Amino acid sequence: MKKKIFIVIYVFLLLVFGRQLLNYCYNEHIVQQYLAGDYTVNDNLLLSLNLIEPYIAHYNNGNILYKNHLYDDAIAEYQAALECPGIPQRRECSIRINYALALLGKLPDDYDSTANIESSLETLYEARAILLEDGCATEDGKGHSTKAERLKREIDRMIEDLESKNIGTLLIQKTITGVDDLTQLDPITFTVVGPEEFETVVVTFDSTSTLWVRSGDTFVYTLDEVPAGDYVVTETETGENDMYTCSTEAGTESNATVTALGTGTAEFTNEYTANQSGDPSDPSDPQDPQDPQDPQDPSDPSDPQDPQDPQDPQDPQDPSNPSDPQDPQNPQDPQDPQQPSSGPHQEPQDPQDPQQDPQGTQPTTYEQWEEQVRDQIEGQSQDAAQQRQDELQDYQEYDESANWSSDYEGIW
Repeated sequence: MKKKIFIVIYVFLLLVFGRQLLNYCYNEHIVQQYLAGDYTVNDNLLLSLNLIEPYIAHYNNGNILYKNHLYDDAIAEYQAALECPGIPQRRECSIRINYALALLGKLPDDYDSTANIESSLETLYEARAILLEDGCATEDGKGHSTKAERLKREIDRMIEDLESKNIGTLLIQKTITGVDDLTQLDPITFTVVGPEEFETVVVTFDSTSTLWVRSGDTFVYTLDEVPAGDYVVTETETGENDMYTCSTEAGTESNATVTALGTGTAEFTNEYTANQSGDPSDPSDPQDPQDPQDPQDPSDPSDPQDPQDPQDPQDPQDPSNPSDPQDPQNPQDPQDPQQPSSGPHQEPQDPQDPQQDPQGTQPTTYEQWEEQVRDQIEGQSQDAAQQRQDELQDYQEYDESANWSSDYEGIW
């Protein structure tokens, strides 16, 4: 009985050893074919009964598919490889690098065109997240893999470039009718809600502001460099008050879509109706005959043109008028050429006189002058050194990312 058990165990171990030997030999064959540029073979034979390092078969298959530009299939293999247990950290980063490169391989040639910017950004952010997972690359540049860090920097550059193009212009167009004096309206406000990366803003209508460009009854407010996407603009306050009734209610929404480098417009049209008052003694009525301040009342003592007022200050013939333009020697006339300027005489300030320097910017001694010159030279030197450092850093990052596809990790 024991002998039979030993035989079974022996046969089992022999099969396992034989299988692993076959896996090794076949994998070596795949590697040699791969290095020779033959990407027609695969490691499918090693996907079954591969108890030791099963991730290698998926990884190698993914690389072969990658070389054949079958990026979706390669991605599936890399995902399967990452699901396998017991992957060493170094090799896991290699899988993630090739996984990210396969995602980048799906980008079209015109990935930075207006039509493709949004989808390209999604792909780039996905590839970036693959590298950041499990610390192969990190936000502070101290990841496990220098190649993963370099690839992340290149992806960041591409993202920055696309995001600088993935912006547009949003216009808020407001048309107002029925009101001659817009200052009689209460405040009119708009709340602008956009894509996730856009911060909600509230815009207040102001007919006197240069920010609202007027053309007839229409005013346009421009929001520049907003992220491309869908926007909802809500007129939260309509300006309606006791004097005017608005044709629309507060909360009216207008949708606008901003495309990359394009323009979206949210339009609002409001007609206002003046509220009529039935009170004949309404003090707001300029023609009220009972109004003591009625400008049409000839006996109104406040009427500046009252012909019965002998002291009317506007009467050009009034001898008591101190501003009589016929009096050439009027001492109160600011245009009188003989009238000297009022106030004490002031000498012009000498900009080189330290006693007259109101801000104390001029040195008063040789030591102060020498210190000021030394500080200026030192500041310029620091600026020049920082600029040179920035240029070297830009060159280094460009040089590293000039051939980012070289980060591809080969077959094992």
